[in-house]
Amino acid sequence: MQIETWLRTLAEQGGSDLYLSTGAPPCAKFDGELRPIASSVMAPGAIAEVADAWSFAGDSARARRLFPRAVRHRQAAEWCS
Repeated sequence: MQIETWLRTLAEQGGSDLYLSTGAPPCAKFDGELRPIASSVMAPGAIAEVADAWSFAGDSARARRLFPRAVRHRQAAEWCS
């Protein structure tokens, strides 16, 4: 799925947010500026497919396996608060 590519681009280029909107290309925020990170637009239903594919409801083992650093950072933030 393309979201892995978008997230990799976001991480490698120091982006802060990923924006997905039907009828627009995926965009990310870099240094406060929103820029497209792909040329194709999101088709109707595509965002729901992304959300379904990346849903971790009740599956924390899958989340840890796919995003080990993100889970550690979230846990660290919880421990520090």
